[in-house]
Amino acid sequence: MPAPKKRSTRAVRSIRRDDEPMVVHFKTRAEPAEVETEPLFYIDDVEYRIPVKLPVNLGLRYLRLIRQQGRDLAADWLLEQVLSEEGYEALANQDFDDDEEQFEHLFQIIERRALGQKEGAAGNRRSG
Repeated sequence: MPAPKKRSTRAVRSIRRDDEPMVVHFKTRAEPAEVETEPLFYIDDVEYRIPVKLPVNLGLRYLRLIRQQGRDLAADWLLEQVLSEEGYEALANQDFDDDEEQFEHLFQIIERRALGQKEGAAGNRRSG
């Protein structure tokens, strides 16, 4: 059995950079902001768009659902939230040729954005 860790007698100091606040203060929006969108995928010649920037709380809700319901149900929920009903139904109700790899790529893009990662982050979280 490992020995218990010794407690430090040194006082813990806050380390602060001059340009960083000690407390983060969030403000809610009084009205929904206009959402800028961009194309994510096409089915034949029909374009489907998603928001350029996803809300931070979407990623938090997604992570909670993974923990509570499992990854598959959380992934389904995330797709519905980001793609809108129209985009989700378009993907769900089509029969595609050789679509598994493309669908996985599409989901990876959505998941990275929901978790606040930049494109090309390949599974690594941003460190601020």
